[in-house]
Amino acid sequence: MTQFTESPLTPAEVEVKALITRVANRGATIELAFDQSQEHESGQRRQLRKRYVPLAAVVTVAAVVAVIVLLVARPSAPPSPIASPTGGGSASLQMQLVDSTSSPFASVGGGPQTGDLLCVTSSTCYASDDTAPGGMGWEATADGGMTWRTLAALPQGRLLSDPVACPTPTTCVGVAAPTVAGGLAPSEGPQLALTSDGGRSWRLDSLPVPPGESHATIERLSCPTASDCVAFLTNSPTTSSNFFLTTTDGGSTWTSSNEPAGLTGLWALHCDEDGDCIGLDPTGSVQDPNAEGIVAIRSDDWGATWTTSTSPMPFGPGVLVFDCGDAVHCILAFGNGSGTTFDLARTADGGQTWVTSAAPSGWPSLAISLSCADGEDCYLSASDYAKTGYESPAVEVTHDGGASWTSLQLPEVKAQPLALVYPLSCPVAAGCIGVGATVQEFDTPPKLSAPPNLTAPPSPNNNRVIISNLSSSTDG
Repeated sequence: MTQFTESPLTPAEVEVKALITRVANRGATIELAFDQSQEHESGQRRQLRKRYVPLAAVVTVAAVVAVIVLLVARPSAPPSPIASPTGGGSASLQMQLVDSTSSPFASVGGGPQTGDLLCVTSSTCYASDDTAPGGMGWEATADGGMTWRTLAALPQGRLLSDPVACPTPTTCVGVAAPTVAGGLAPSEGPQLALTSDGGRSWRLDSLPVPPGESHATIERLSCPTASDCVAFLTNSPTTSSNFFLTTTDGGSTWTSSNEPAGLTGLWALHCDEDGDCIGLDPTGSVQDPNAEGIVAIRSDDWGATWTTSTSPMPFGPGVLVFDCGDAVHCILAFGNGSGTTFDLARTADGGQTWVTSAAPSGWPSLAISLSCADGEDCYLSASDYAKTGYESPAVEVTHDGGASWTSLQLPEVKAQPLALVYPLSCPVAAGCIGVGATVQEFDTPPKLSAPPNLTAPPSPNNNRVIISNLSSSTDG
């Protein structure tokens, strides 16, 4: 999930904000198309490979001989212990993350033109399709992004809209939004769309909102199981009230509860299967951007009651991306140094305390997308920004909750390097599925000699592609 502060941004941050906001507001189409061609090695490269095979064999044999000699010649006494980093003198081993080439990303095929990507497993994902009528169609893949199918239309002409939660590969819950022509939500209150067959059919459920809240909108939704959901609703246009609704029986009944005191909004909501929940609440104002921060709220009873962290996590003005892998672990990435770099903040106690550090040296300057499979395993995409556009993207992974990171290899698209990866969805610790774009994706479109045919489907866009470092064997 990505949010932004209301404060002056650098040119690079402005463009990132514009890219992501276009999708969130459905005000423009971010086109996706896919290069399904295969890269072929040149004859020269094949010749070089053949030339170096004998040399590699010689080196390998020599290395094996050297290892045998060392094993035979080593002393029988154990080596001296390595001093620990704390100076205690006891033996210690320092674990290192695997080399990035062991889990590289690759182009996997075509897919919807999307800014919303929700992967439930390494093979099953749901994505909005901004080229559908009304701009909010959805598609699904069951083979990790290689092929996609269009989901069935919602009853009553409604459109499936954010937030959407899919606790299982076939079960999804999302907002049933009125069409543009439909105006405001119906008098019976906000509605949810539910499917139990992977989007082949849907039913609509009207939420039993408290009296006077019929025009409330569903802002956040977390469904850790097919039976349990917590929704955060706001009625700010009329009463400026916020509240929670909870079901533990698949939507047959809902219970309402009040927001914690002082809650101004909710930028994130994550609930675990045991009923523990965390939400991230923004603080600060446009008038005082340096006071921007995040306050965490927590519940251990499916949102019936909430407590608030004692102090906010400050992040200053700029673009902010974040995700919570479970109800106590969250990671934030936010700009620093006038857009030349960004900082990382992490919590392991539900937002009571935060550890902040600068992004490691050599990382790109802008955080683009962040997705956590759980409390320990998170993936972050980042890119540099120049006058020509985005460049030098990286996907970084942590398997220890953000204490250390390593880079993963990214593919080229149509023999061109990627410019950024957005969005990124990581359903399992082993990796993610995302959307990659080349620099050409952000070039100014050429002038048209005649108006385009508005009824024709969009032309293929070979500058964007679904990428993945997962296989069906990594399903969790």
